[in-house]
Amino acid sequence: MKHSKWIAGIVGIILGVLIAFVVPTPTGLTHAGMVVLASLVTANIFWIFNVIPSFATGLLMLCSWVVLGAVNFVTSFNIFSTTTMWIIIGGLALGAAATKTGLINRIALKVMSYLPASFRGQSMALLVSGTIISPMIPSAHPKTAMGTPIAKGISDALGYKPKGKGSSGLFMAAIWGFLVMEASFLSATAQNYAFKGLLPIKYQNVLTWGNWFILMLPWTILALILGYLLLVFLFKPQDDTPVSKDFINKQLTEIGPMSRDEKITAAVILVAIVFWILGSSIKL
Repeated sequence: MKHSKWIAGIVGIILGVLIAFVVPTPTGLTHAGMVVLASLVTANIFWIFNVIPSFATGLLMLCSWVVLGAVNFVTSFNIFSTTTMWIIIGGLALGAAATKTGLINRIALKVMSYLPASFRGQSMALLVSGTIISPMIPSAHPKTAMGTPIAKGISDALGYKPKGKGSSGLFMAAIWGFLVMEASFLSATAQNYAFKGLLPIKYQNVLTWGNWFILMLPWTILALILGYLLLVFLFKPQDDTPVSKDFINKQLTEIGPMSRDEKITAAVILVAIVFWILGSSIKL
């Protein structure tokens, strides 16, 4: 519908106003609570129908709490005074640089070049490369945008039919490696930092990048092994004979040697990961 965003926006605002100023406040809830509830209802409608950009909706919701007197400014924008938010912003910047320079694409293709050009080999390559890349980009969108086209290219090179078992399996391998394995590393997704930020300060100081990785290592190994076995069991084509790696080699040839920007980005990410691991030891 052409005007669906406008309609959704108007409905969201009307519902918010009704909840905040017309609906009687239930027993046990304050007017401030009703204002927060109203803003959440409006914000969710805005998010669902993409009335305005998601980040703008979030900021307007925080502003509405202050303007309408639900909470004070310090409480509403408290997240921006913590290290959690700035770690997320810094991580997103690193991820953007790694994606723009082509470093992430190079790492994925390089891993794939070492494994057989078959369903077994390339599904394993997608799982491994996705896991290696995960801690470098704390956002699902760029990883998905990069991983799934690679899976599509490999599927075409192996001669799999669109939406067939083989192509679907490689797509799932990309999703599994680039998204599911996010839980393995603290820096793999902004949500991990958000969860850490919800913990008491004394536990946040203990839950470093390295401790998170060690605690999640059993899950990581289990998820990789079971994920691979599940993919092979459900999606492996009957004829899984390895074919030529021309597609992968062609991609590597086209991107050429590492550029200066890629080297700088790789060095910065490596230093960041080392500092994340040693953060508690060096008090940084």
